[in-house]
Order: sequence, then C-alpha cells, then structure tokens
Amino acid sequence: MSNRTIVVILLTGLMMISCYKPYTTGIDNDEKIMVVDGLITNRAASYHIKLNYASQFYSPGGTEPISNARVSVTDNKGTEIFFRETVDGDYVSDASIFTAKPGDSYVLRIETVEGDVYESTPQKMETEYEPDSVYAINDYQEYISRFNQVLRKLTGARILLNIEGKKAELPGFRIDVELYKLYTYSLNIPPPGFDPPLYIFYCWQLDKTMKEVILASPSGKSTNSIENQSIYFVDNLTYLEGVAYDLGPDHPENTPMAYPTADRKIYTLSGRVMYIDLYALNDDAFTYYQKIEDQITAEGKLFDPISVRMEGNIKCISDPGKTAFGFFEVSSLNHTSYKVGLKNPSTDQVPVKKIPCMIPDSPDGSRVDEKPPFWIF
Repeated sequence: MSNRTIVVILLTGLMMISCYKPYTTGIDNDEKIMVVDGLITNRAASYHIKLNYASQFYSPGGTEPISNARVSVTDNKGTEIFFRETVDGDYVSDASIFTAKPGDSYVLRIETVEGDVYESTPQKMETEYEPDSVYAINDYQEYISRFNQVLRKLTGARILLNIEGKKAELPGFRIDVELYKLYTYSLNIPPPGFDPPLYIFYCWQLDKTMKEVILASPSGKSTNSIENQSIYFVDNLTYLEGVAYDLGPDHPENTPMAYPTADRKIYTLSGRVMYIDLYALNDDAFTYYQKIEDQITAEGKLFDPISVRMEGNIKCISDPGKTAFGFFEVSSLNHTSYKVGLKNPSTDQVPVKKIPCMIPDSPDGSRVDEKPPFWIF
C-alpha cells in the first residue's frame, strides 16, 4: 500500500468523523461523490488516475469504482493525452508516448457515462531536486513493551537530509522513504542419491514499522535550504525476524528458486538499503498535504479539532452543485538510494553512503546462489 493510498484512507475517515463534535457536510447520504487519486511525475512511467465513488455514510460496503469514464490530461500547449482503463476504476497512460515535464502545467478532465464532467485546476510541475546530503546522527526512540507495558528506549540513529536551493527558490517537498533489511543463510538440501549441496539464500524484507507522509519546506522566506530534515529512524539491532525460504522448482534457466514458508526465524542482519523518493510539490499540492498532516497530527489530542472536508483541486464543471474529493498531483520526482550500515564501534556512528538506485522487484523476497542487483554488501 502506497503512502498516497494511506493518505486517501485516512482522509476519508477524517472527513466523516470527529471525536467530540460531528461535522455536517451538507451532502445527502444517497449522493454519489467522486473520489480522485491521480499522480503524474517527470519519470518515464505509466501514470495512474484512480476513480471511485465514496461509500455512503451509513453504508457497510466499500468504495465503488467508476468505470467506462473518459479520462485525459491536457498540457499548457494544448496537447491532450488519454488514459485507458485497465482494471475497474484505474486509468493508465501510455509511457511510450507521454512523460510529463518540469515547467509545464496539466489539467485533468474526467467525463463519466452519466454525462458529468470534472476538471482539475491547472497544476504546474516544479523543477526536480536531489538531496544534497543524507546522513545519520545517534538517537533513540521510546516505546512501550508489549510484554509488561514498561516504557523502554530503543537506541539507533536518526536519518536526516539537506537540500540546497542554490539559485532557485525551493518549493515544498513530499518525501517517501523505504528501508529494506537484507539477510542471508545457507542450507544443505539433499537430492535423491547425491551428497547434499549447499545453497545460499540472499533475502530482503521491507521494513514496515515506519510509514508516514513527510513534508519539508524552507523554514522562512529568508532561507533557501532545508536542513536537518528527519526522514527515518534505524535501530542498532544486528538481527531481524525474517521469512524463512526453502528451495522451489527450477527456474526456466535451470537456476534454483526460493519460495517463502510460513516460518519466521531470527537471522543476522547483512545490511540495509534505503530508497528516498523526493517529490517537488507546487503550492496547491503542498497546501493540500499540509492540511492533511495538520488534521492527522491533531487527532487524539485533548481538544480534537472538528474534522473538515479537505478541499481538493477537482470540480464538477457540468454541475457545480456536485462534490468531488481527492487531488490530482503533478510533481517532479527524484529517486536516490543509500547503503545504511551498522554502527561503527570505532567511530560510534552509523555510516550512510549513496549507491546506484536499483529497486527490489517485490517488498519481500529471496534469490538462491545469486546476489540480487541491489545487494551491495
């Protein structure tokens, strides 16, 4: 589940309830409300526009996908690019004919089979930026033990980044971070009638303990840099609880394959690889995410704010009385990856080193007798 999907789920909940005082939306319970989740970037990829009808307030069911709509994006030069529906409610662009460009603006248009027409406000794509430095400082996190409910400290390191604006004024940023933990082990697996050969399993596992939306912007008009922005916490543990793999059938190239078992075991940590997606946001997008963050972080406090409907950038132009939720985001994207080592006893520091960006093809997995491309240890 992506961070954007998590945001949409949280946002839907926040729009419907508040701990102390209900928010009256003025929307009829039986009204169908379009929810838009769209993102295009400067990367050569197929972009997705997902359309659903929000479930009714008292409905026990889930959302209803919007199918057979006519979905397109038009740039500031007048070029219209159409999106094709691949599965119900998911409309995809052709990567071979369309890649968005920084500096250009884009408008999303949606026409439903019922004849309703929705459009976004024009969204400009900002310049792509790369972190100038990523580093670690020693830190700790407090947590409550699940065994005896005692408050404990977990020592580790806080991962920070800096971005320098140089000549241009920095925009705001949305930062997605994923950390993969790597481990390896060997097994002697005997085939019939032969001495048992030794197989080495190279395994990886996505760390799911920290998943949040991170926003960053210059601290004031007089500054043009982002400094010491916290993006992640890594612990000092040298082991992990990982999925146990066994030998599967041979691959078509006659190489052995691993398949996951139901067992989990304690393994020695071989290394960690961190991937940072840096989205440069225009003013509309940053304001939208900032309001979501303010609402989410305020929930659960002594005086909860009244949950409000987050204004997106989608309007029904055929019937202004109809409501739409969601946001069409146009952001430049920069991918970087880093090797995050274990604490060095001689320096008492956690080393962080930039490496070529090669992303695993699955959140968890294993290869037998062959190091994956991203395995840099």
